[in-house]
Amino acid sequence: SMKMFKHVYASTIRASSSSSSLLLLLRLLIFIILITNTNAACQLTPNYLGVVTIPNTWTTINGRSFYQCLTLTKVIIPTTSILNSIGNRAFYGCTNLTTVNILNQNVPLSNIAASAFVDTSLTSFDITSNLKTINSNAFNSVSSLKTLNIASNSVLATIDSGAFEATSISTLNLPASLTFIGGKLSSIFIFVCYNYT
Repeated sequence: SMKMFKHVYASTIRASSSSSSLLLLLRLLIFIILITNTNAACQLTPNYLGVVTIPNTWTTINGRSFYQCLTLTKVIIPTTSILNSIGNRAFYGCTNLTTVNILNQNVPLSNIAASAFVDTSLTSFDITSNLKTINSNAFNSVSSLKTLNIASNSVLATIDSGAFEATSISTLNLPASLTFIGGKLSSIFIFVCYNYT
């Protein structure tokens, strides 16, 4: 009976030891998932400074590509970029994103989809020469956004409803190419229009 007790005790210790190892492994796995989840939607992982450079080969930043990517602080669109669209909610909830640096004002970027930059911390944004459409709520709730730098040869035709709602933009020079302004946009800006013929 003492022999049986020793066997049961030893088995219990082994089970307890493997069970605590399993528990430790499970805790480690949960920790890794939580850490990884901070950038769960980052299609590209930001470097140690929080910077992502969009590859020259990308024509689109797909919808939700960087959705709530909390470590993202800066996006660089390089000089040789062939980017032509930024998808729906592409940078939605990237609360630490302060800068989108477009190195070539003639980049083929023609469309910014709905809610692309909602809840970011951008302070300014370049409306490049080929940008034609800014869709609904594209920059909604970007309260830090004060300045839009519109290219002198802009072909911007559409600013959809809510595109700049809850931003800090107070004055905007609009290009002659603009044909549609949606929603309550006119109550948000003091418009200074130029180049109308």
